[in-house]
Amino acid sequence: MTDKILDFVEFKKNGIDGVDGLAGVDSVTVSPDGKFLYASGYLDSAVAVFARNADTGKLSFVEFQQDGINGVNGLANASSVTVSPDGKFLYASGYFDSAVAVFARNADTGKLSFMEVQKDGTNGIDGLGGVESVTVSPDGKFLYAAGATDSAVGVFARNADTGKLSFVEFQKDGSNGVDGLGGAESVTVSPDGKFLYAAGYDDSAVGVFARNAQTGKLSFVEVQKDGTNGIDGLGGANSVTVSPDGKFLYAAGYDDSAVAVFTRNAETGKLSFVEVQKDGTNGVDGLAGAESVTVSPDDKFLYANGINDSAVAVFARDAKTGKLTFLKVQKDGKDGVDGLAGAYSVTVSPDSKFVYTGGYDDSAVSVFNSPNNVSVLTKITGDIFSLKTKLNVKGDKGKLSIKIKNSTSKDVNELGVFVVDDEQGKINGIAPGAQGYTEAALLRSKVIFSTLANLPNGFKTADLTNILEFDSDTKLRFYLVSNTTTQSVLSGKNFSNVLFSSATNNNVENEGFSLNFQNLVVDVQATEQEVLLGTGLQGKNQGELIDLRSVTESVKANFVVNREASYNNFVGFYQVADENGGIDTNGDGKADILVGQAGYAQAAVRGRVAGIDLTVNNQGTATSTGTFGANSLFAPFIIVDGRPDAILTGTANKNVYFAFLGANSDKVNHIRLLGNNTFGFEDLKDGGDKDYNDVIVQTKLRIT
Repeated sequence: MTDKILDFVEFKKNGIDGVDGLAGVDSVTVSPDGKFLYASGYLDSAVAVFARNADTGKLSFVEFQQDGINGVNGLANASSVTVSPDGKFLYASGYFDSAVAVFARNADTGKLSFMEVQKDGTNGIDGLGGVESVTVSPDGKFLYAAGATDSAVGVFARNADTGKLSFVEFQKDGSNGVDGLGGAESVTVSPDGKFLYAAGYDDSAVGVFARNAQTGKLSFVEVQKDGTNGIDGLGGANSVTVSPDGKFLYAAGYDDSAVAVFTRNAETGKLSFVEVQKDGTNGVDGLAGAESVTVSPDDKFLYANGINDSAVAVFARDAKTGKLTFLKVQKDGKDGVDGLAGAYSVTVSPDSKFVYTGGYDDSAVSVFNSPNNVSVLTKITGDIFSLKTKLNVKGDKGKLSIKIKNSTSKDVNELGVFVVDDEQGKINGIAPGAQGYTEAALLRSKVIFSTLANLPNGFKTADLTNILEFDSDTKLRFYLVSNTTTQSVLSGKNFSNVLFSSATNNNVENEGFSLNFQNLVVDVQATEQEVLLGTGLQGKNQGELIDLRSVTESVKANFVVNREASYNNFVGFYQVADENGGIDTNGDGKADILVGQAGYAQAAVRGRVAGIDLTVNNQGTATSTGTFGANSLFAPFIIVDGRPDAILTGTANKNVYFAFLGANSDKVNHIRLLGNNTFGFEDLKDGGDKDYNDVIVQTKLRIT
């Protein structure tokens, strides 16, 4: 039975089913489009090509290119392979040839066509002696190669059209203050392109270089050596990688059978030691003779090969600290796993779904599923639930989906959730049912949505999305506030309208639960759906906002508008400077007009997002599109039976209401959260009939 953590899929072995070129697999990589895998066969002096099934991860042999055949040169003892970021060219290093071979790549078939070779000692080229590793800079302009016997890094400019290389320079250990390149085995460039890092096996070190983006030239910055300043795990350093977020560096130490972790200063490129994960320590396995290390493109996992263990190990990554948590090891010959003997190289598909390893002794490529870190919702006891991820490591987030199954109430009710401290449901030592419990619960609650009693034509609650996210291993309870809001209950200290679910109304359904609150039934399930863009503040007090502060690009919005009202209302959005609703009028990023101050309504309407003018006929449905700016926070408003000019000129006595109660003339709530990025509006003064269906706006967002 599989546990969905690095499950074995298949292996492709040299000499079986026509596969060739894999003898002594030394390096594996997947093309940027994810369609093909390339492997260097050290003993075959070749590069093997496989088509890749994106759904299953399985491989189909296509061809191989071998040194000395059809004019191919530079692949003697092929040691490393990489594909340019544009996917047009492949570069392979030949250890015995001390060379880099260049191939054009057919994007449709994956097949390779030999273009040229660059060899050490020819045409002034230096630094390629015993070349072990090649990489292309993220901008695609330069190639860097680690020469083990030269203890150097060679630099080449790259022609983007032809793929051909031109030698620029080399940096050598012991020259001009350079250190850490003794027996250079591996080289990588940071995602921002500013720095290069090289692992020196003989030096048991990582050398750091600043990179000139225009010339590609390198300037030595520093060296981090095993056994100095508390550093451990770099003994026999032979593989180095930077996490996709650019914040951390990981290095494999062959002699230490370990992976060393460093934080990375984005400005200086310098490294600071964080921790070491060693084979045989704290349950860690699979790192004996650590040979290769990589981080998945989604930044969630680290994979490492132990050649002496014939294994691949997977670690969960803490995105904040960079620290690793050992999850599992797969070893050759165990549980049906094959192809890992002498595990030498590991890579991950661009979608992070599959892991590929090269087994030097097996002359094979093995395929594994990446960990499926699903959310799991379980009932602890009564109405107390546990939400955690399958792996449940620090930094994980569990996600819930909440859907209305049935609602027959004649009131507008509010559903919420809160975190409890233990399996008994206590909050700060207060037990359920004890005095002060309800207030303590609401003070730490998150509103999920409000339910409407009277739905406009065309509006369906089944269409609403409600995705919530919590830290893994969180314990939860749900509650209902009848005919009012959580904030109103807290303000009035009248808790009679608060209802908690109980043990008698929880039923297991479809791997989730059904919660029955008298006239409301909701389905609660763990989900793998992503939290929707813009919802970061929704569920908080006066949090009916669209939060795009972490977005660096413009956001396209698709609106669906419904109405059940006699008034011909207008809904728009305006930018606020902060969560309190202040408005920046002079562009300095600070609030100049605060909620409740004179001129707030005019400033909001004047600063509304252009092109988002939402209106609809009574009992009709209207759709429209608009664009929100990046790095910003937006709040909705409703103009009752009027248009923006009426507010700006003051020629008509029209009311305008906001998500911030202090900005409303009656200090009453006129906007309720009906679901993720879905808002219901009440257009009558003092809350009127409090049906919040006078206008309903559903918003779907995507980055343009």
